[in-house]
Amino acid sequence: MEAPLNHPMQDPLVIHGQNGKSIGQHVEDRHLVMKLGHLEPAALSGEVLIVSVLFADLRGFTAVAEQWTPRHAARFLNAYLTAMVDVIRGRLGMVQDFVGDGIMAVFGAPSPDPDHAWHAAVSALEMQSALECLERLQMAGPIRLGMGVSIHSGEVFAGTVGSPEQSKYAAVGDTVNTGSRLEELNRALGTSILMSGETIALLGNQVKANGLGWFPLRGKNNLIEVFELLALRRCANELSFRAPCPHPGKGLTCRSNGATG
Repeated sequence: MEAPLNHPMQDPLVIHGQNGKSIGQHVEDRHLVMKLGHLEPAALSGEVLIVSVLFADLRGFTAVAEQWTPRHAARFLNAYLTAMVDVIRGRLGMVQDFVGDGIMAVFGAPSPDPDHAWHAAVSALEMQSALECLERLQMAGPIRLGMGVSIHSGEVFAGTVGSPEQSKYAAVGDTVNTGSRLEELNRALGTSILMSGETIALLGNQVKANGLGWFPLRGKNNLIEVFELLALRRCANELSFRAPCPHPGKGLTCRSNGATG
């Protein structure tokens, strides 16, 4: 696969436990590897953390990919995923999984982050800006793509998951399942970024959000309070990702001159 926009493809880094077996073959970010390397063995096997999980889905890619050659589709997907990963890592997030053009990221693991909800919210808006950059570069040609993002906060088990032969560092639990189902509501509601009431409670007045009410989620018994993220009330610090266009922050709105973070 070709690396788009001169961004080098990163080789997976492997962490070895005391027994010599690899743990977290899919941990590809060097600063995360360093953090994991300083954790105690018990922490490497797993712990319960409060985190924010972010799910992102690229709308329309499956349809337009039918019109492209496999190489063209792969090149665009590489460019898109590279830009999104740069955003997430720039806000201290960990990319846990790619599922096709979908992304799952965790903020607050493997190291606790008291601002995990804030970093996830800023990432969501920056990811939208990064997609706009790709469109201005006409990476998708004349076709406009959309993105649906969800953020949910709560407890997860964060640790090594898998088989003795192959495992990875991951966050699992109902918080993850709820975050995934929440993203699906974007299509029904015609929204771009949805947040749960749990995440809004952590953010307070740092963001501008529109309350949409309580909704059922697919496969879940309890209703969830849903908000649409509109903008930031507190200014985020300078964008730290390698943007694919000259003005990455154009779509990131700051409502007041608050503290940076």
